[in-house]
Amino acid sequence: LLSSGELVLGSSEGFDGVGDGSLLGSDGEQDLVDINTSNGSGGLSKAHPNVFVPLFSQKLRTVLREQKNRVGTLTETELAIYETPEGELYNKEVENQKQQGGKGAPAQDSREKKRRGEHGLYTEADKKWEENFRKEQEAKKKAQGNAPVSKEVQKELEKESQIRKEVGQVFRSLDRALEGVRALLIAKASLREQIPYLIEPVMEVLSVPEVCAKARQLLIALGSALDLRLSVHAPTLGHLLATVQGYTEISSDPSSASQITEALLSKIEKMATQGKHFSSANLYYILPIIGAALLKGYSFGAQESAFNIMELHSKATVPVHPRAAMISICRYLIANGNINYQNKAKTILIDLASQSQLTVPEFPIKDHPVGLVSVDQTPVDSLLSGLMSPSPAVRNAVLQGLEAVPGIAQGEIEESKAFSAYLWLSRHDTDADNAVLGDKLWKLYRHELPEDYVPLLQHFIFNKELVVQGLGGRAIAGAVKRYPDTLPATVAFLLKQYRDNSDKSDASQELRYAPNVAAMETRKIDPNIRAGVTIALGSLASVYTLGQLSVVVKFMLGEGLFDQDKRVFDHMIQTGVEIVTEQGPANSSALLKLFEDFLAKPSENAAQDRVRESVVIFLGHLAKHLDPTSNSLPSILQRVLDALKTPSESVQRASSKCLIGLMPVLKDTPQAEKTITYLLNELLNAPDYAERRGAAFGIAGTVKGLGIPSLKKYNIMQSLQDAVEDKRHANGRQGALFAIECLSTTLERLFEPFVIGILPKLLKAFGDGVADVRTATTDASKAIMSQLSAHGVKIVLPALLKALDDRNWRTKTGSIELLGSMAFCAPKQLSACLPSIVPRLSEVLNDTHMQVQESAREALGHIGSVIRNQEIQQHVPVLLKALDDPDLWGKEALEALIHTNFVHTIDPPSLSLIVPLLHRGLKDRSSDTKKKAAQIIGNMCSLVEHKDLEPYLPDIFADMKVVIVDPIPEVRATASKALGSLVKGLGEEQFAGVIPWFLENMKSSAGNVERSGSAQGLSEVLAGLDPARFENLLPDILSHCNHAKAHVREGYLGLFIFLPSTVPAQLQSQLAKVLPSILQGLSDETESVRDISLRAGQAIVNQYARTSLTQLLNPIEAGLYDDNWRIRQSSVTLLGDLMQKIIKGDDTEHSETDTAVASERLLSALGRETRDRIQAMLYLLRADVSSTVRTISLNVWKSVVSNTPRALREILPILMRIVIESLGNESLDKRQVAGRTLSDLVSKLGESLLPEIIPILEVGLESEDGTIRQGVCLGLCEVMKATSKTLLTQYTHVLTPTVQKALCDPLESVREAAGEAFEKLIKIAGQGAVEEVVPKLLKNLQSEDEEEVSSALEGLRQILSHKPASVLPIILPRLLAPPLTASNVKALAAVGEVAGDALEDQIPTLVPSLIKAIANAPADQSDELRKAAQTIVLSIEGDGVRVLISELTSQLENGATSSIRVESAGLISTFCADPDIELAPDTTSQLLQSLLKQFNDSEVQIQTACLAALTSLTSSIKKETVANYLMVIGDVLRELQEQASTKGGLVPGFCLPKGVAPLLPIFTQALLTGSPQAREEAAQGLLILIKLTSDAALKPHLIQLVGPLVRITSDKFPWEVKAAILHILHLSIVKGGIVLKIIIGPLQTTFVKALQDPQATQVRTRAALALGAVVALNPKVDPVVTELLTLAAAPNASEITESILFGLKEVLLQAGKNVTPDIFAKVKNQLSNQLETEDENIRTQVARAIGGYAKFAPASQLEDLVRSKLLVQDESWAVRHGSLLALANILQCAPENLMKFRGDIFNFLKPNLKDEKAAVRQASAECLGQIILLPEVAGDPAVLNDMLTPIVELLSDNSTDVKIVSINAIKEFSKVHPEVTQSVLTTIIPPLLTRVKDRSNVAAKAATERALMHALQIHGNPEILNTYSQTLPGENGKAFVDYAKRILAKLEATSDSEDEDAL
Repeated sequence: LLSSGELVLGSSEGFDGVGDGSLLGSDGEQDLVDINTSNGSGGLSKAHPNVFVPLFSQKLRTVLREQKNRVGTLTETELAIYETPEGELYNKEVENQKQQGGKGAPAQDSREKKRRGEHGLYTEADKKWEENFRKEQEAKKKAQGNAPVSKEVQKELEKESQIRKEVGQVFRSLDRALEGVRALLIAKASLREQIPYLIEPVMEVLSVPEVCAKARQLLIALGSALDLRLSVHAPTLGHLLATVQGYTEISSDPSSASQITEALLSKIEKMATQGKHFSSANLYYILPIIGAALLKGYSFGAQESAFNIMELHSKATVPVHPRAAMISICRYLIANGNINYQNKAKTILIDLASQSQLTVPEFPIKDHPVGLVSVDQTPVDSLLSGLMSPSPAVRNAVLQGLEAVPGIAQGEIEESKAFSAYLWLSRHDTDADNAVLGDKLWKLYRHELPEDYVPLLQHFIFNKELVVQGLGGRAIAGAVKRYPDTLPATVAFLLKQYRDNSDKSDASQELRYAPNVAAMETRKIDPNIRAGVTIALGSLASVYTLGQLSVVVKFMLGEGLFDQDKRVFDHMIQTGVEIVTEQGPANSSALLKLFEDFLAKPSENAAQDRVRESVVIFLGHLAKHLDPTSNSLPSILQRVLDALKTPSESVQRASSKCLIGLMPVLKDTPQAEKTITYLLNELLNAPDYAERRGAAFGIAGTVKGLGIPSLKKYNIMQSLQDAVEDKRHANGRQGALFAIECLSTTLERLFEPFVIGILPKLLKAFGDGVADVRTATTDASKAIMSQLSAHGVKIVLPALLKALDDRNWRTKTGSIELLGSMAFCAPKQLSACLPSIVPRLSEVLNDTHMQVQESAREALGHIGSVIRNQEIQQHVPVLLKALDDPDLWGKEALEALIHTNFVHTIDPPSLSLIVPLLHRGLKDRSSDTKKKAAQIIGNMCSLVEHKDLEPYLPDIFADMKVVIVDPIPEVRATASKALGSLVKGLGEEQFAGVIPWFLENMKSSAGNVERSGSAQGLSEVLAGLDPARFENLLPDILSHCNHAKAHVREGYLGLFIFLPSTVPAQLQSQLAKVLPSILQGLSDETESVRDISLRAGQAIVNQYARTSLTQLLNPIEAGLYDDNWRIRQSSVTLLGDLMQKIIKGDDTEHSETDTAVASERLLSALGRETRDRIQAMLYLLRADVSSTVRTISLNVWKSVVSNTPRALREILPILMRIVIESLGNESLDKRQVAGRTLSDLVSKLGESLLPEIIPILEVGLESEDGTIRQGVCLGLCEVMKATSKTLLTQYTHVLTPTVQKALCDPLESVREAAGEAFEKLIKIAGQGAVEEVVPKLLKNLQSEDEEEVSSALEGLRQILSHKPASVLPIILPRLLAPPLTASNVKALAAVGEVAGDALEDQIPTLVPSLIKAIANAPADQSDELRKAAQTIVLSIEGDGVRVLISELTSQLENGATSSIRVESAGLISTFCADPDIELAPDTTSQLLQSLLKQFNDSEVQIQTACLAALTSLTSSIKKETVANYLMVIGDVLRELQEQASTKGGLVPGFCLPKGVAPLLPIFTQALLTGSPQAREEAAQGLLILIKLTSDAALKPHLIQLVGPLVRITSDKFPWEVKAAILHILHLSIVKGGIVLKIIIGPLQTTFVKALQDPQATQVRTRAALALGAVVALNPKVDPVVTELLTLAAAPNASEITESILFGLKEVLLQAGKNVTPDIFAKVKNQLSNQLETEDENIRTQVARAIGGYAKFAPASQLEDLVRSKLLVQDESWAVRHGSLLALANILQCAPENLMKFRGDIFNFLKPNLKDEKAAVRQASAECLGQIILLPEVAGDPAVLNDMLTPIVELLSDNSTDVKIVSINAIKEFSKVHPEVTQSVLTTIIPPLLTRVKDRSNVAAKAATERALMHALQIHGNPEILNTYSQTLPGENGKAFVDYAKRILAKLEATSDSEDEDAL
């Protein structure tokens, strides 16, 4: 048996027959054949694709073409019959044949309608009609029933059935062929090579309705067989191909197709740019879409992409290249595109030609439709076809292309009809350059033109294009010149062709099918052939012999000029003129005779009249060749003048041209003037329009023939101007305007000097009352403007624009009309003037006068009417409306423009209407409007001549700058692209400062919109400039990426978001410089900069993922390791984008990609090592500390890894290496990530991976790299943490030694990691691990090897740091056991460092043991032990601190020995000094109490140790918390004060050097910043502290203390605080003395100010006392005394004055010795005066001041005061009261100074003791009380008795105050003279007892009790009480004793101390 492959190979020669049978089988076999065809071909394709697919596809291609051609030959009748149901008659007329007497014709009903839609397609409307028609027919058939059928009808039915079968066979064949192609898809690789051959026939079949849907699906299916890059886009490509072919169901909206095409071509362009050239299949498949984008005027972006794809593949070398089709596209663009496209297309065409193969084309060459592809057409065919293009540019390009074809330049062209014909044609090109190129190619051809050339060249003259016909005529003329003998035959051939296409022949052509109808139709005559013959005859004009001349002229006169086709007739006229021009000089007589003979014959009809007029024209041209003296000239002239009256403008123009040639002959003859006169008369007076019009042409021709001077010579211009102003004759005005029009048209620029003079007349004529005149004015204006030069425009335009501002509406109107006429200027002038005209006309549209508005609309209409652009023409109405009413029509106009597919260049008139709309659109509020306007502007550059656009650029640029920074991103993007296109097309020089503007705007701080828009705009602009511009600018850009300001960095980094897509090639070469800046931006401190950097990185990745993989991968991979999580996040995001780009390539439409495929692609692109490393990092980052990084990494991992376990096994070595390195990294984040990763590995795949992981870790511990060893230990931790205990138990024998070894590692980081591992090991192995490891370490401690000891110690430290609870019970007893070795001490220190909370339970045992050990240790060990203890103490944290402090304070307070207490205080000091320790408030309070209490200890070393501890403690107290401890400190101080009262009032600890230093800052801080309560507590506590401190200990701190207090006394404190502060200052002055001398001034000022404090008396009192104390230190007292006197005399509040006087008293008392006599005199005078004041309180204070005065006052002054003032019995009780108070105070302060006045004073007191005023009696008692205190009085019993008697009497006074003063006098006497008091007890006790029984006055009773206590000396000498009680009778003594013991004994001895606050 033969294999299928052998069968195919063996039968390939007979394949054609098999194919026919399979595809075109009979109906009976149809189903079987269809199935066999598809399945069989599919099977063979799969089995032997390389053999079968090419053979079968070629056969299918043939079938498709043949059957498609058969469809094309089917008539409408055949198609209608096919659609008629079987059994139903289509031709209804057959039934009526006999009645009609002949064959019937098919009924002309709706079935005869064309069944195909526009462009030959089957539309939805057709389909609907067909369905309805079938329903109607079925209904009729049912209604007819089974009516009998005639033989004729039956016969007709059979005919129609046969036709139906044949037509159906055609459609079925097409269907099967399409199915056959689909079956080949099973072998896509082989079918791909056949796509170039199949794409064209399949696309052609789209026009067949019956199979179009299947063909469309097949196109999509074929797309799936393309290369991977394009196959993913197969659905979109297939739909677009169908759209190109016109399959309207795809997209009826051209703009939609344009958008889809743009998007797709952009992707394809990117693929082509980044990868290799497309294959043949890809090129053939996409080329129709490229052609559609370029030929149908799709969007600018689509066209640019299409061009770039063509350019990229113009030199591609693929097996089958669609160069011919691409050349056809280029030809079309050169002919119809704008200048940019023309140049590009020409370059591509030449490149394509240079890669083409020289072939010999068939003749005639068949030119395929532009845009479709065909493998049958060769590039040479397409190039030669281009020589028949009407465009000189196309012909030039293809000539250059032909020259570039390999082999042609070398002269290797084979002889062929095609080369002979086309190259001969090119030699005779009308374009000189083309002719040169053609001649060059002809010479390279090296063959001769066949003598039988006519069959070759007739192809050209019969072409439909006029230009080609002209070229063909020139080619034939050249051939005749080459072969002169062929002239007669050539002429005969041409005339025969003319006649064959003009005679009404009887020949008929039967239609393919016309049943029962005599289908005869007159043969169609082609006038195009006649026109070609006529042109060829004209081209031969120079080579005619006389004989042939006669033949041709007679033919023209007899036949040619009678042609009814206008085009042919015009060519006949032109041919006649050419013959006359060429043959006139040599054969003028012969021609004259022929013409005159013809004119001599009478005219019989209108046709002959027209011919006669033509002959007259010939005569006119012939006249210039005649002798000037010829008699024929006048008659010829007259005939020409008569011809001017012919109502045909073409004849009149021809006659005018005759006069141009004729008049020079008559220049100096009278006939010239007569002619002018005649024509002017006809012009102005002829009644007929045609005659006046002809006269105008005549004048123009005559003047041109005679020369410009004739205008002045014959006064023509003046006559015309006069006629224009003639208001009476409208015809004359019209004729004059006709003449102006014709003169301008004929004379052209020569007439320009006369225009300025005519303009005023034209302005008026526009307002003429006659419509015909106004029309003539308009025509004249158009003609004038069309001929203006640039200079003329400059002269005319300003005048017209100025006239627009005229007040006269008629002048405005005229000016507007003329401006409108300027639309007819020459293109160059039009381009210059329209930018000025249209804006002004737009303004005038708003004029108040309706006529002016209407004129402006008409003028704009004129501009619109001269638009040459075919696409704009259809939109002129809406454009004009938009100019008139922008708000209403502006958006619609832009909408129309944006949806217009431009093919042709936009001319200046179009531009002038469009730009104002765009200007307004860019300023519109709507973002959509702005976007559309910008898009149109961007496309302009490719559609407009640059010189036409330049006048508008300044305004456009200004508008674009605003739109580029629009808030809407889409608007910015469109505007940026638009500006980039403009800069690219016009050059940077046209946009001055564009790049500096962008750069400056990118620094803007206004907002990110401005920066982003500017960056995008700059990127687009750079894309359009030379690459060097970008390279020069890059350093500046990169430097600003590191700018100090964040918004500048953001702006410049944002540029790289857009640069990859705009300048991909330039940026790619600079990636090494750019990427560092972007990566640096990823870690920027500003979030917006980071975001911008990430977007820029993504843009770069998406652009260069395939072309610069290594450059991108290295920095991204480095970013994955970065410590900054934001950089890791950005890097993994970029890595994900990069991976997806590698995996998907350019397939952006399909989001899903098989992960297995993804892995393969990654492996291929990256290599195994790189891929594994990246995957390892990805897996690691899945456990990142940042949740964002974890999520992104997980997603990326899933997209690139299909099987995680398998992938992990592959990457395990490198993953473990990275994990171990990361575990040992200094970064905590990296360690955490690595740990999580390892845990994840072990937890998920532990059983399978653990045997591999543990050996890796073991080996890693041997590494010399410490980070590796550390990583190993941490890895062990993670392994043990993540693995089950059961599984790990198997490896404990390996893990334990490994951990023990690591515990003793030299590096601390490794040991720490090993400690963590040991902790995990304990959880697995339990206490056994401790018992195995710890004893070995303890044993090593006793080693003599210091290194071993050190390692064991460090290992022990690590164990304790991780598992102290398990280890401490084992090691502490061993370490503390005597004898203590140095190693044990170090170990104890280690315990302290690392034991942590585990020590809490050991503190009660450990601390006493340590303290005792230190106290009892030898000196050489105590320091080491102390350090160990300190370490242990400092290691205690948390709840253990309370336990520790309790234990330490207990040892401090209750220690057995002073050494233990000292060491306890030392440990407290150490603990408190640690800045890392923060004590709880209650703990701090506990320490404060304990330490302060020890300050009263008797041992100095304890005091000193506690002072150090207190210093450490208070230093740790934060300033803001000191208030919390004031109460505690105060309570302790008061307790110490009570204890010190029995020890001299001082505390020993405070008396140490710096003993008060720890507490002073606390009090000071509280006073400065505390609350009122805190300040009061601080003040009271400080006061006690100062009292408890010795002067010597306090003095070093006084300045530090007093200074702040002085500063704060002026603050607003409560009076209690102020009083306390003043008290403190007072005590400080007392204790410090001269130490405070340097601040005496501030102190005095402070106290004086405080004397005036209005708050409280206590404040002022304290100030007075302090003032007295401080003044005592100042030798200069007078200023203070003077100031006080002044203040006392001032009108103050009484209480203030009292305080000032009290202060004066203190000053005088304390520093009176330094007061000068003069000041004393002032004091005396002022006080003596104030003593008489009515205010009792002030009197009292004055009296006290006098007491102070008396102490140091001069004796004479004092004596004078006493005698003259104080001892005078004044009538006023107040004066007496003051004197008594003063005496009492003097006696108190300076009693010695009054001794000599004692008697006088007593005498003065006697009457006052009984004064009616209680105050006087009280003062007297006070004075008397002071007297009895004098030693002289107390020592004299008699005198004493005299003095006591009044006092005792006053005890019964009615006034309580008097009583109390008396009682106090007795009490003071008892205290001062206790011995004397015993002698007077009987005198004083009874009245006192009487007073004590009085319960009505509590104060008096209390004072009496204190007096009794002192009199009886209850506390000092109890015997006195007993002695006195015995003097009492009976039980009174016993009762008295009982009372004394019960009441008096309970009184405190000091309870009656003087209250210093009392005044």
